Amino acid sequence: MGIAQRKNANRRTLLAAGLLMATGLLANGHPAVAGGGGRCPTELKLSVTAQDVDNDPKKLEAFTKAVRDKALEPETHPLHFSCYMTQLGGDLRSQSTYIVSLAADGSALRVQSHGEKMGLTARSLNQSTSEAILNGLGIEAGDRTDLRVGLAKAGTSGTVGRFTVDGTTAYATVYLDPTDAPVVMVAGFDLQDRHLISFAKENIDHGSPTVTAREVVDRATLKAFVQQAGQWLKEIGERPGGTNNISLTLPLRDPNGPWLDKERSVYLYIWNLAQNTIMLHAGFPNRYERQPLVGLERDADGVLVLDKLKQAANSGPEGGFVDHLFDDPGDSSDARIPKTSYVYPVTLAIPRRDGTTTPFPVVVGSGFYRRPTSQATVGESEVVKAVLPQIMRSVTASSVDAVSSRIERATSDTAASTALSIGGASTLT
Repeated sequence: MGIAQRKNANRRTLLAAGLLMATGLLANGHPAVAGGGGRCPTELKLSVTAQDVDNDPKKLEAFTKAVRDKALEPETHPLHFSCYMTQLGGDLRSQSTYIVSLAADGSALRVQSHGEKMGLTARSLNQSTSEAILNGLGIEAGDRTDLRVGLAKAGTSGTVGRFTVDGTTAYATVYLDPTDAPVVMVAGFDLQDRHLISFAKENIDHGSPTVTAREVVDRATLKAFVQQAGQWLKEIGERPGGTNNISLTLPLRDPNGPWLDKERSVYLYIWNLAQNTIMLHAGFPNRYERQPLVGLERDADGVLVLDKLKQAANSGPEGGFVDHLFDDPGDSSDARIPKTSYVYPVTLAIPRRDGTTTPFPVVVGSGFYRRPTSQATVGESEVVKAVLPQIMRSVTASSVDAVSSRIERATSDTAASTALSIGGASTLT
């Protein structure tokens, strides 16, 4: 099927998705609730799979072509495709092979979707990595100021280029999404943080929240934090031209920004109610982003945590609170910890090309983990209080013993006297 035919078909069946992808709201991830996750809505079958590449690395180029062909099929929903990219054991991802999609941002390439590490989305590739991919695709120097131009040419021609990074050969191709934006698909390249520029070098607009993630300590501060995030999101969406993957995702992922406290695991997540998916999850991006809004984790009473959060979000215009158990991304034990969450429904007004707006309902949520001081910790504190004075007395007694011994040795030929010894005080009782 030609590009024009496929574009017309998609516009008939994917008008809403295309519009939202144009604004970038569907181009990056899905928000996860404290309890989202699940299988992708449909299974995508390829003529050459990721597992085929694991079995025979010579099939990597054919796999790259098969991925592009599948993305161009009119029945392939963009959201389903990005969801299926992350599914281990599916045709798009195996133990060793996965896909990374990249989008043009001026002269930079940014991660749009990552089959293995969704937490890297919206980040910009460093110069050497970007140049390797662009050289492989044959993008001329004159087309690199605005990469959309050069990549659009490659997308129309169906180019599949080979490049090498870190001594590993990989392949890249380009297709045009329903809004005619070029998307680079890369296969065989293990893209990691070292291939990206740091958050510190990014130009990030965080907004100006009066309550930051680090200041969330109770229900009042949590509610203020989430509601400000919702209002900030509305402002971004209503800007001329709408929002995009970068303006939304980077601020919420920035470990040094106001919207994330990794030390205390205070993070934001966003549900896309229009597509019933998890749009972004700053706490567990690899587990939840781009996944269907389907509950898996159950609370202590056996009720799905997601169902409780949905009920709270639907309880009124300001949403509501839920006390529940949930994993802490900062705890490697995967133990479920008591958490207080707040979910806040927001309807964005997404600008359209004809000057009107489209309502886009989302839910913004966050929470704080309630870590009660354990009995062991309390006990240890009490022991320290009781023992510290004795330790100090012990140190003092030891010092006196040493001085006493030296005096006796200096003034007598006999063994050191124990007359001044108060060693008994040096024993902890």
